[in-house]
Amino acid sequence: MVNNHCGSIRTLEPEIACLYEPQAGEWTYSHHASLAYFRGRFYAMWSNGRVNEDDRGQRVLYSVSGDGLVWSRPAALYESRKDGAVLTAAGWYVHGQTLNAYAGCYFYAGEANDPRPQGDVAHFGTTLLCKTSANGTDWSEETDLHLPIVPNQGPQRLAGGRLMICGNITFPYTDDPAGLTGWRVGGLAPCPCAGLQDDSEGFHRHSALRNDGFDVCEGSYLEVNGCIRMLLRNVRDHLLCMSESRDNGESWSPLSLTGFTDNNSKFYCMRLSDGRYAVISNPEEKGPRCPLAISLSENGESFDRRYLIATERLPRRHEGMYKGGIYGYPHAIEVNGMLYVICSVNKEDIRVFRFPLSALQ
Repeated sequence: MVNNHCGSIRTLEPEIACLYEPQAGEWTYSHHASLAYFRGRFYAMWSNGRVNEDDRGQRVLYSVSGDGLVWSRPAALYESRKDGAVLTAAGWYVHGQTLNAYAGCYFYAGEANDPRPQGDVAHFGTTLLCKTSANGTDWSEETDLHLPIVPNQGPQRLAGGRLMICGNITFPYTDDPAGLTGWRVGGLAPCPCAGLQDDSEGFHRHSALRNDGFDVCEGSYLEVNGCIRMLLRNVRDHLLCMSESRDNGESWSPLSLTGFTDNNSKFYCMRLSDGRYAVISNPEEKGPRCPLAISLSENGESFDRRYLIATERLPRRHEGMYKGGIYGYPHAIEVNGMLYVICSVNKEDIRVFRFPLSALQ
């Protein structure tokens, strides 16, 4: 049973960088941030909309840094499209001397200039796009990978070398080390499901097909003793769900409920260089996605130490549809003994928190 019954809670004092802080009249929605380290520089990407979450014309911005604290002026990685496409930052993947940048893409029914519908409905055309770069500055034209998914994270390498994408209810995998071809769709049964897209509408529809009492999305995994444990946000409860794979991501067990508390929000799982397992999340069951914390485990099951990364209840400055929660959707990387955690703040600012791994002793 995976749980976070903490015997120790401490507060960190990280260095903080603000990558994006929109003023009135600018594009004031930001979310889905992630980090990469490529050829000695840090890269951040995030979704960016004019006002509302996941509105038509949403684009993807990115910024670059030499030290993770001083960042370049944001630029468009995926420009806003006139056809009304919703573009969602879907993470990075580093393969040798190539940096891949992924974006989920879908459309709402209706005209390109219509307001977005209330709720996650009327999606079509969901697919995954990718751009590549050899220097982090000049980017290829986008390639359509023809995967019907808006990923939770970019591809990650399993212990055996296979790449896997964490989605909502599907977890595509490939043995292509470049992360561009050969993708096959695995995930929660029934999978694959004809006509079903793995996006913020499709996972609700999949819940009705399973009829197991859970409505899950936004997975992130821990690999423990050859078993892939996919933890998933549980929309109907404040405890994470879990599905396991013991065949390298090709099939997955029925969902079970963990003892890991969560604020009904996206989180990020990782293995630290010292061997410990970490989950970066909003672990308080109620409240405005605050605090942001990192929970640690020696065995990948009992997360009994918690360190608070951010606790200040910052006010939202700009109105917008579905702009709840303070510290939203974290992602992290470890570089040279330092942890870098990125998240949105009130779905408008983008911040990076930096602290040494030694602070987690």
